[in-house]
Amino acid sequence: MQTHPLFSHCMRKNNQRLMFFYYFLNLIIQAQSRLTFDMISDA
Repeated sequence: MQTHPLFSHCMRKNNQRLMFFYYFLNLIIQAQSRLTFDMISDA
């Protein structure tokens, strides 16, 4: 998995709030695509 430039930027700055926000956003995107995939495979 390729690291997002924003994520590596946060790692350098060590901005934990931004890092947490990005991590949370990533989880939402993953869950969203998994839900969509489940709906497609169910059909």
